[in-house]
Amino acid sequence: MYPVVWWAITAVVFFILELTTASFFFLWIGAGAALTAVISFFVENVNIQYAVFALSSILLVTLSRPWASRISGKTKRAANVDGLVGQPAVVTKVEKDNSAQGYVKVGGEFWKVETENQEKLKVHEKVTVVAARGNILVVKP
Repeated sequence: MYPVVWWAITAVVFFILELTTASFFFLWIGAGAALTAVISFFVENVNIQYAVFALSSILLVTLSRPWASRISGKTKRAANVDGLVGQPAVVTKVEKDNSAQGYVKVGGEFWKVETENQEKLKVHEKVTVVAARGNILVVKP
């Protein structure tokens, strides 16, 4: 089969992949493949075609990142754990070996916690979630 057909198929595959994501990543790789399909009409050397594909894809992805992030903007919805910051919670369990760590019930779920300044926790104490470090909540009595 002719190289132009292979590059065109490659471009279509990347364009279809882009439809499954919202990152504007595969779009530019597909554009690099489409550009290489056009170049393959004039240049038969496969190494040059691969170089054009690689360079154009890298260049397009690199140049489009600031533009794509401006268009997509920041996520308006906080992640599950980030949405708990500021919420009241009730201590359900305190660790035996470290009373600054334990578990709380917040929003109907149980979460592992630690206090902000190593203050001691007490069972049934009301606390406020002030931050999240991974999947551990930081609370303040």
